[in-house]
Amino acid sequence: MTRALVQQPALLMLLLAAALGVTSVYAQSPQVIPLRGVPFAASGVRIGADGQLAFLVDGQSRTMPADEFVRWGFPAEATRGPQLFTRDGSLLVGEVVSFADDRLMALLDLFGEARFERDQLAAIVFQPPGAAGDRDRLMFDLLDGTPEADRVLLVNGDTLTGTIRELTGDRLSFELQGSTVELPIGRVVAAAFGQADSSAQSDAPPRWLVGFEDGTLLRVRSVMATDEAFEVVLPDGDVLRFDAPQSLTFLQRLAASLHYLSDREPYSFQHDAFLDLAWPLRADRNVAGGRLRAGGHLYAKGLGVHSAARLVYRLDQQHRRFQAAVAIDDHTDGRGSVVFRVFLLKGQEWQPAWNSRMVRGGDPPVPVSVDLADARAIALVVDFADRGDQWDRANWLDARLIGAADGSSDAAKETP
Repeated sequence: MTRALVQQPALLMLLLAAALGVTSVYAQSPQVIPLRGVPFAASGVRIGADGQLAFLVDGQSRTMPADEFVRWGFPAEATRGPQLFTRDGSLLVGEVVSFADDRLMALLDLFGEARFERDQLAAIVFQPPGAAGDRDRLMFDLLDGTPEADRVLLVNGDTLTGTIRELTGDRLSFELQGSTVELPIGRVVAAAFGQADSSAQSDAPPRWLVGFEDGTLLRVRSVMATDEAFEVVLPDGDVLRFDAPQSLTFLQRLAASLHYLSDREPYSFQHDAFLDLAWPLRADRNVAGGRLRAGGHLYAKGLGVHSAARLVYRLDQQHRRFQAAVAIDDHTDGRGSVVFRVFLLKGQEWQPAWNSRMVRGGDPPVPVSVDLADARAIALVVDFADRGDQWDRANWLDARLIGAADGSSDAAKETP
């Protein structure tokens, strides 16, 4: 395969700052979320070629098989540009060196010199907005859909549609209605690359999300991290390696045995508006269309809804436990109040299985774990609390169904 980004000798020491000594799931120190047992703080992680994970806990190594692991830490926020978005869903931070003959050369913060073919690229953000919500709207505007033509967004609010021909550190050459326009990079907010073949797919689905302190977020097929090397394999088979120590902040498993509800279509979705405004269901976004944020952290997986909402998913015998965390999204600035509920269909009757207290904006996420034994379906419900539905933008974070093979069917086993 010729579309390699970079393949260099590597050296990585994955030891981060010492844990703060607290055991809350949502404390500031990186937390390990296992399939069973209670979360624990870990200041570093190593991953062997056999998939075994070793976490640094109070100076000692604590091992865990990959199939018992869900997530460690949180994605960091990328606030500066340029930011490169690839079609496989990765975000990389670094400088654009040049783009010509449908090939982009970049100098990435983490991986050094890198090469991208046009069909690998989704967008480049040169000047990210300062506010998180504005960054989200720009990112999803660039990434949603698969337009055939390229687009360039300018600082004055105009959007040009045509073809990106060349790009250097200080100018962008753009073909517009048969004419070539030279644009200073200082006038360009972002550029999106069209995709003639919208059916193009990666060679293999990603099995891990890997994030770093500069906001780089990679979707990868495999990952290995030792004292001597850090290596990831992208979905198309390209290999990325480190050649200098860097800070890993986030690791999340995307394996098929973790059935994230955001990757599935619900059997039904119902939203009952308090007045007249209807809200959609959002997958891996909050209900307003931004990234999922709660407790001061970003989340990569989850569902965003608005009260009052009811989601129903069918279950089968392989589904033994439902796990998630629930919260009002941070973008409400402390506003909103809801009650989360879980119901299970057993036989012909819906039975209550879990009920939260009133959750208000600004409250830390509340963990949820529900035994699915004998259940044919699960309903996730968000109800009004006080003040009607004002700012009731609710998140089911990392909502997932755990299979029998994961060994998480018995609630009594959930011990440290």
